[in-house]
Amino acid sequence: MKFYSMMAAGLVLVLAVGCAAEGSAPEGQSVAQATSAPAAPKPALQMLTGEEIRKVVSGTTQRGTAANGTRYAVYRAADGAQKLTWSNAGRTGKDTGVWRLDGDRLCTKWQQSNSGQETCDQIAKEGNGYVTIRGSTHLPPFTAEPGDTSDRL
Repeated sequence: MKFYSMMAAGLVLVLAVGCAAEGSAPEGQSVAQATSAPAAPKPALQMLTGEEIRKVVSGTTQRGTAANGTRYAVYRAADGAQKLTWSNAGRTGKDTGVWRLDGDRLCTKWQQSNSGQETCDQIAKEGNGYVTIRGSTHLPPFTAEPGDTSDRL
């Protein structure tokens, strides 16, 4: 009986050492956390001033894909008019509205989108594009190209 008890104790010890050597993680971490490479730091966002926002959006078409998969193109004219073309899952749509600057925020109001309510957002440079910051939410990135190409998605 002593022999079997010693064998069982030895087996438990071997399993414990083996588990510690392979696939275990420091206390408080999962195996995935302990064995995965650290995430690359996100580049710092460069918040744009009102004048920088004007240079990015005035007379340009901004293109992006929303979190729900909707592709969009928005043209903003220098006179404050804007037009939107969007597409998602075979559906398409258009909208028109106005834009303005309020300090360092881009304010937009659409005829249909957002129930016609004005929203004012910060804009930041991120890599080769820009992000809209609405409160504490960073919306997916967009790019800006000269002229009105909003009819092409």
